[in-house]
Amino acid sequence: IAQPALPANFDPPLATAPPAAQLARWWAQLQDAQLDELISRSLAANRDVRTAAARIAEARALAELVDARRQNQVGLGGYAARDRQSNNGRFGALPFNPVTERRLGFDASWEIDVFGATARRQDAARADVQAAAAQSGAIAVSVAGEVAATYVELRAAQAQQTALRELTEA
Repeated sequence: IAQPALPANFDPPLATAPPAAQLARWWAQLQDAQLDELISRSLAANRDVRTAAARIAEARALAELVDARRQNQVGLGGYAARDRQSNNGRFGALPFNPVTERRLGFDASWEIDVFGATARRQDAARADVQAAAAQSGAIAVSVAGEVAATYVELRAAQAQQTALRELTEA
């Protein structure tokens, strides 16, 4: 039996996810102002959401640090001091009293990225920022899902209560 020829490259189609903006506010489709308010308040007050936002800020700061390390480093420093000896010392008055000392320094350094390690560090730092952002989004969607599920359960219980009240009054 002859085997069919396989293509040189095979890229299976990936599942498509809804756009991030649509996923971030999925509950808006329910068009319930009270639910919107509850989810907004829960996202603002949730410690995990705030921690995730802090992790994004931390990852961005570390990425900026990695980018800064790739740049040429230049330093300039200075020092000035004035010193005076007592005229009442063992040697009496000194001819060069007070003494002024001044120093000036300049440094420059750079790293040649022969093997691409610096570029890989930059790529890793950017990936860390993206991962922190994705994790933050997942946490926010999870919190919103919990609030929405509880809210829907509340509304269902209220509807049942209303239906039971109508049955008993009839």
